[in-house]
Amino acid sequence: MELQRIFPWRKRHHPQQVEPAHPAQSLQQAMNEFFDGFFHDRWPLATGGGRFVPTFEVSEDKAAYHVSAELPGVDQEHIELTLDHGLLTLRGEKRDTRETKEKDYYLTERSYGRFQRSIQLPADADEDKISASFKKGVLEVVIPKSPEAKPGVKKVDVTSA
Repeated sequence: MELQRIFPWRKRHHPQQVEPAHPAQSLQQAMNEFFDGFFHDRWPLATGGGRFVPTFEVSEDKAAYHVSAELPGVDQEHIELTLDHGLLTLRGEKRDTRETKEKDYYLTERSYGRFQRSIQLPADADEDKISASFKKGVLEVVIPKSPEAKPGVKKVDVTSA
């Protein structure tokens, strides 16, 4: 089997001029063209014009859950961390301005954009004791485990009505 059939983003975008015989084939052709264009020609991350999405690293030890978010170039005052019904949400805005002044040219580059990322906390998370710190572009969130929460599967008895 050809790799191009398995990985559609590796083939070049060649629009087909043949009219499909069935409506489902028309939909499939449109989807193939969409993904071809997305992964090859118009993938924003490949051109540098993509939006910023912070990466999360989540780990666990006996006492707590740890979430680390990489936020290079983001100022602390542009970070908002909220907790709503067990959903931890990180929102923020990245603003970056670069200016170069030389003898024969002047260059100014600006990039900015908002971002948001959420994770659902486990049932045993102690939401009242969450702490967060920000240092050198990395946000560290510590979510202690509740000692009252009992881990494991609970069996529910089913009765007849």
